[in-house]
Amino acid sequence: MPNKDGEEGVYMKVVAGIDIGGTKCGAMFGEAVVITAAALKRRFKAYMKQNGAVLAKGWLLGLQFATLLENGEYFSITKRADEHSSVG
Repeated sequence: MPNKDGEEGVYMKVVAGIDIGGTKCGAMFGEAVVITAAALKRRFKAYMKQNGAVLAKGWLLGLQFATLLENGEYFSITKRADEHSSVG
C-alpha cells in the first residue's frame, strides 16, 4: 500500500497482512484484509470459505473498498477522523 509519496510503507514490508475497516469510512459493511506475505496468499480464500467467512455477494464488499481506495478517499476520511479524535 503506497504512502502519500507513492512509496511502499515500512510496515507493509514487515507484516504478513493488515485489516482495513470500512464502516467508519462510509462503507455499508465489512472489512478488507490485505495480505502481503506470499505464503499466506495461496490458500487464503479457500480457508475463508471453509470457515464461513466469505459473503455470497463478496463483489459488493470489494466494490465498496475499490471505490474508497482508488482515489484516496478512504485515506482522507480516516485522516480527518484522526484529526477530530486527537485530545488536546
